[in-house]
Amino acid sequence: MAFRYIGGKHFQAPWISSFIPKTPIYSEVFGGAFWVYLKGNINANRVIYNDYNKMMYNIFTCMKDYKSLLAIVGSMKEKDKETFEVCKKKILDNKDMNFEVPNIEIASSYLYLLTHTFSGIINEKNIKMQEKKAGRNLTAFINKMKSAKIQRKLGIIETENLSYEDFIPKYDSKDMFMYVDPPYWSSENYYSFHEFGLKDHQKLADVLKSCKAKWLLSYYDFPELIEMYPKDQFHYEKKLYTKKASVMKGQKRNMGEEILIMNYVPKNETYDLFFK
Repeated sequence: MAFRYIGGKHFQAPWISSFIPKTPIYSEVFGGAFWVYLKGNINANRVIYNDYNKMMYNIFTCMKDYKSLLAIVGSMKEKDKETFEVCKKKILDNKDMNFEVPNIEIASSYLYLLTHTFSGIINEKNIKMQEKKAGRNLTAFINKMKSAKIQRKLGIIETENLSYEDFIPKYDSKDMFMYVDPPYWSSENYYSFHEFGLKDHQKLADVLKSCKAKWLLSYYDFPELIEMYPKDQFHYEKKLYTKKASVMKGQKRNMGEEILIMNYVPKNETYDLFFK
């Protein structure tokens, strides 16, 4: 949603959404910045955003009332260290998550940090302002929020603040489509305010294998992936992308292979669905 967030699918969204069929209900289990829905071509009657990070859940709940959120965010001074420190204190003071949702003040503070840190990476122990592109990111967010298309898309969403273990069984049905974009293997510590560890990758696979819903899962490759999702049982698609979040000052940009795993075969394929 026009702000950087670790693992966000800003560039991949149109490609990913091309594999998502028309569906009665669309959801994102690890919603993050919600790029696949907001930038992709999603055709659904009902849309559900979920994120275990209550800060992100609060942001998207507040975005439904975009005028109130814009009034606060639009008044914040860009690339301002004092504002950054005030926002950082607000977020750290509420890291126990004991606040009511929607909370526009906390949402605007968290948005300010996301638009003023490198790739939206907020490490609770070391939150630093990235000054070079900070103002541009905040301005981009404000401009996106003023878009009638974005306002329409955000106006119809439902929001949830559940773990994947609770969300998937709650909403699993033959009418549901789930886009699943978990923290990537060995990068779990880049994410703030979450409880997803290495063992959760296998737990997630076990939960997904029992689903009635159609789902599409995003990953980068790692040795255990094929064991978790055998190629003779699931459909794979791959594409190379620049790994934006890994690019630090003075470093060469690395390429990463985005892997999509589906429990169905996209409609542009000629053979039968794995999913029944």
